[in-house]
Amino acid sequence: MQIHKLKNVQVQSAKPGDKEYRLSDGGGLYLVVKTSGGKLWRWSYEFSGKEKLLSYGPYPGVSLSEARKLHEEAQALKRQGTDPAAAKQAKKQEELEGKHKSSKPTFGELTNEWFETWSKGKSKRYAPTVKTRLERDVLPAIGNMPIDELEASHITKIIVGIQDNRDAEDLARRLLQKIKQIFRHALGRGYIKSDPVAGTKPADFLRSHKVKNFARIEPN
Repeated sequence: MQIHKLKNVQVQSAKPGDKEYRLSDGGGLYLVVKTSGGKLWRWSYEFSGKEKLLSYGPYPGVSLSEARKLHEEAQALKRQGTDPAAAKQAKKQEELEGKHKSSKPTFGELTNEWFETWSKGKSKRYAPTVKTRLERDVLPAIGNMPIDELEASHITKIIVGIQDNRDAEDLARRLLQKIKQIFRHALGRGYIKSDPVAGTKPADFLRSHKVKNFARIEPN
């Protein structure tokens, strides 16, 4: 069981000196008191033969109890063979990537944005039909995906599925056309830097369009 040495009043009342100094809480956790008056929670440890330093953040933003909790979690990672500092960096990177991803609109949001412009002047029958097709056959698969994460393979899978599973070749071609329009809309508004389906042609992955002729009718 880890024995803690510091009390809240000690941390709160610690004053800066001519040189920075440490206040130890036990178990390797300590508070650095800077000459400027700043206070930082840290842990100096060894991992794989190297000296490492992990910062838990500044006081009072990180309280004594919070610092102890973070320290216990870091110690547990080290016991499991994971470098706590590396784990913290990896988590920070994931959060940054998550923020980047969430900053882009989803395909579903862009579909609605595109539809508002595209549907103007279209017949009251045609526009709703297109929207229904997109909502039924496309959005369930990629509607919640950020537009900059979509690749041509995502679209190909949807279009081929419509052709093969529903035997709806003409519908597959029509929806590919509309999807390409939505991507051009996204490109024009700066949501993406390149269009993943710009060079995609129906003939690349759909069956050839066959024309069915009616049987010949004799004059009699």
